[in-house]
Amino acid sequence: MWRASRLPIITLRRKRLQRQVALVLEDARRVADEETRMAIYRQAEMILFEETTVVPL
Repeated sequence: MWRASRLPIITLRRKRLQRQVALVLEDARRVADEETRMAIYRQAEMILFEETTVVPL
């Protein structure tokens, strides 16, 4: 039987991040006002920026 507890932490974190960003993007798609929609897109961008790891080359 599949259990979330068997997944590595990184996989669980990635899934949570994907769900969170998908919900924000869905909210943006429903907004007609461009200024409001852009603010919601910036929110999604900040979630990704804060939650992802950047490794300089």
